[in-house]
Amino acid sequence: MRKEDLADILDWSERFWLLAGESEPFPRSLESAVSRALPLAIVKLPRLDGDSINEYLRKSGLNLSYLSTPRSLRGCLLARGGVGIVFLDGTDAADEMRFTLAHEVSHFLLDHLHPRQRAIQSLGSGIQDVLDGLREATPQERMNAMFQGVSFERFEHFTDRRTDGTIGRLEILRVEDRADRLALELLAPLKCIQESLASRAATFKDARTQALLATILATEYGLPGKLAAAYARFLIAEHAPSRSFRDWLRGKNI
Repeated sequence: MRKEDLADILDWSERFWLLAGESEPFPRSLESAVSRALPLAIVKLPRLDGDSINEYLRKSGLNLSYLSTPRSLRGCLLARGGVGIVFLDGTDAADEMRFTLAHEVSHFLLDHLHPRQRAIQSLGSGIQDVLDGLREATPQERMNAMFQGVSFERFEHFTDRRTDGTIGRLEILRVEDRADRLALELLAPLKCIQESLASRAATFKDARTQALLATILATEYGLPGKLAAAYARFLIAEHAPSRSFRDWLRGKNI
């Protein structure tokens, strides 16, 4: 992950809890914090997919639709005009739902709210109609956006998937990676994880810590088991001592 992406993640995690007014004890559900911090509705539907989302939107009289490839979903964010709806599969286990909500909230912060705020700050309030899809940008607005480094691309353009649910665009992979990292930071802040390990006289730099860390992430922070194991493996690898090229050639472990 790029350093600027990681800086954004830490910044938005801090902003979120400032907007919420207070942090939650672990494991965090995020639902009450989201209601305080963001203009986001949370809707839980059984057997979540594009059809159930569109049926809910139709019955609610909302001028929105889910247009991505038909497939089953754990979660989905629809956002427009600085507000949004997070849909969750209400039949999922609590730990899975917790991470899905954090992931979709992260998309709202990083991929809808942040670009929108940057565009309005750089180009003025008149650009809101372009961001909301009410009109096309003028050539002058496009040129100004290019020079200011802002984008008019709306978040729904990042929801495209192949029919098997896999991602086919590298840009989407980066978007999903950032959302995962912010979701993890919201639910299990790195600083708190370090404190949890320190209280057990353990550190990231000891590979033997991995099993302990996976257990902590699942039991104390409420991450799904497979995700907890994968994140523990990632954190241990990320903090492992670097190897020289000579060590790599010789297959030497450090």
